[in-house]
Amino acid sequence: MILEWHDNLSVGIEKIDDQHKSMFDRLNEFFSSCGEGKCQEEVVNVLDFLDSYVAEHFYDEEQLQKKYNYSDYEQHKAEHEKLIQGVKALKAGVDKEFSRSELVLQVNNLVIDWIVNHLNKTDRDFGIFLRDKIKQDKEISL
Repeated sequence: MILEWHDNLSVGIEKIDDQHKSMFDRLNEFFSSCGEGKCQEEVVNVLDFLDSYVAEHFYDEEQLQKKYNYSDYEQHKAEHEKLIQGVKALKAGVDKEFSRSELVLQVNNLVIDWIVNHLNKTDRDFGIFLRDKIKQDKEISL
C-alpha cells in the first residue's frame, strides 16, 4: 500500500499539512519495507515513530484550537486520544499478544481509519475554521 498526498487532504495550514505529509512519507517507507519483506522488523520502528509523531502533532493542533477557541475542540481532542491509545495498545502488543504479522495489519487499519475518518473529515473542518479565523483576525487588525 502506498499513501499518496492529494490537495484535497490539505487543511490549508502549512505547519499542519507539512506534519501530515511527513507522516505519509514515514508510513510509505514502512510500506516499502513491507514490499521488500522487512515488515516484521520495521513494525516496531513505525510504532515508535507514530508514538512520537502523535504527541507533537496533536499538541500543535490542539494549541491552535485553544488559541482560536475552536468550538469542536473537545471532540477533536477525543479523536486524538483515541489514536494515541490505539498506538499505545499496538506498542504494548509488540512483545505480548500480537504476532508481528498481526501488528502490521493493525498498523494498516489504524492508519487507514486515521486518514479516512480524522484527516479527511475532522482535520479538514478544523482547517476551514482556522483559515477563516485567521483571515478575520487579519481583517480586524487592518
